[in-house]
Amino acid sequence: APSVLFIDQSGQLGGAELSLFDVVRTRLDAGAKRDTVALFAEGPFADQLRSAGVRGEVLQEDLEVQKNAGLTRHMVAAPNALKLALRLRNLATQHEAIYANTQRAAVIGGVAAKWARKPFLWHLRDMRDASHFSRANRRIAVRGRR
Repeated sequence: APSVLFIDQSGQLGGAELSLFDVVRTRLDAGAKRDTVALFAEGPFADQLRSAGVRGEVLQEDLEVQKNAGLTRHMVAAPNALKLALRLRNLATQHEAIYANTQRAAVIGGVAAKWARKPFLWHLRDMRDASHFSRANRRIAVRGRR
């Protein structure tokens, strides 16, 4: 099986992380030993991955951009986001494909995948409407994937 770099923004356990855990554990059981899960933060999800024998990389990069963040907050976070994308690009070179598990992971992972020239898959888990995301976040998600 081709090796995959899975990316998730959270070290916490939520629905998206539990679903991703099932995917990576199933792949590991099927022999995908080279897969890696990259997380933007330490936490219980990272602990669960380690306990299951899943290769993980905690990048400890808090972008401080929430779902309701405006353009100014994105501009302030841009240098850290680019640094994180560069670190992910370096990890991506060791894998055949990149899988982003959340919207924040998709924005950063999409840049990394493009730089590494790797196939990219985004698992959309949120409603992209005004009740869930700011206008700036919706524009980044829609325009960034073209």
